[in-house]
Amino acid sequence: MTRSLGFSRFPSQVRAIAALFFGVIVGGSGCASEGAIAGDEPLLDDLGDAGPRMQSQDSLPPGAVSFFNRTICPQGWEPFALAHGRTVVPSIGRDPVGNTQGEPLSDREERRHSHMLSGSVSTDSVSYAGIAGEANHGVARSGTYSLSLRAEPAPSGLPYLQLLICRKSGAAHRQKVPPPAGTLLFFSASACPAGWTQPALTQGRFLVALPDGAQSGLAFGAPSLTTTESRPHRHAAQGTLTTSSHGIALASGSGASGYARDDRYAFTATSSESAVDLPYVQLLQCQKQ
Repeated sequence: MTRSLGFSRFPSQVRAIAALFFGVIVGGSGCASEGAIAGDEPLLDDLGDAGPRMQSQDSLPPGAVSFFNRTICPQGWEPFALAHGRTVVPSIGRDPVGNTQGEPLSDREERRHSHMLSGSVSTDSVSYAGIAGEANHGVARSGTYSLSLRAEPAPSGLPYLQLLICRKSGAAHRQKVPPPAGTLLFFSASACPAGWTQPALTQGRFLVALPDGAQSGLAFGAPSLTTTESRPHRHAAQGTLTTSSHGIALASGSGASGYARDDRYAFTATSSESAVDLPYVQLLQCQKQ
């Protein structure tokens, strides 16, 4: 005699997708500044020692690095190729500056990342009066089963803005008003210029414009990045697994046991660590005294 009973068969596939959101400014390339020298930037040994090439139209010190909402660098500034496709993070203490993390973003790139998830699900046992026949295949045994899932690569959702980034190559204009106290600037140099100091609060942190009504100078989130650190994250996941009914042939006799009950089972999983891969360059940040 054949009866359709509540034995289970597992579904064939489970998928999960994770996304993380962040906001940054990313450096872009541009034409050479008027009168400035175009081309790739030298590495750090040259960045701090290169002397001013021409008179600028502002009072900022040589070696300053800044974003500009324009198509070419101002007079006395030149494109800063080391930061193209990257955001800028303040360097740590006296650690070398100019270190980079990750591959630069391409034009309007939406960087993706993925995770592996692992967990387990336990099924309840069910027994029936009868002896299981030889023809009973495809049914699940009760017990604990491991889950191993790969999330599909998904956009990280980074809401960034592409801006021209330039380095000051000209001499400071002495007749221009100096920047006010508290001004923060990045420098492609190993030490702050005279009248500027390295603040401790910003080191190793992404900078975000002050929200409405918020207090300036408050650090938030995890500890500061170390030099060239790629900060990973992980996700906790949960879900349900629904089995499907499967028929089985039984003959009269003693009990048939150890089969998984047809039911819905809750499970939890934890993802592997993965970084959003936000590319950055670390530069010295200085504050005007």
